Amino acid sequence: MDVKTFVECLSKPGWLMAISNPTMILKFDVVGQNFENIKDRFTKYTMQDACEEASKDKAPVDCVLLVAWPCLQLENGRFLKKGVVVVVPE
Repeated sequence: MDVKTFVECLSKPGWLMAISNPTMILKFDVVGQNFENIKDRFTKYTMQDACEEASKDKAPVDCVLLVAWPCLQLENGRFLKKGVVVVVPE
């Protein structure tokens, strides 16, 4: 695949999201929030490396460390697809 084809394939979904009515949004800004506050829009994922990262930052249990896949939502607040977040394990 050449660069032109790659850029065209990459930009098409973004363009379709931008021109949709209502506008679609990729929600990334949940790092540091408690998972209980966002559990309707995200799925929890815990991994061993999260334990090491959490111990460095002294983050509270169930705090979001990383957005692995963003939530797809509409501009009016409704969501279309749940995202995946990495949280601090117990």
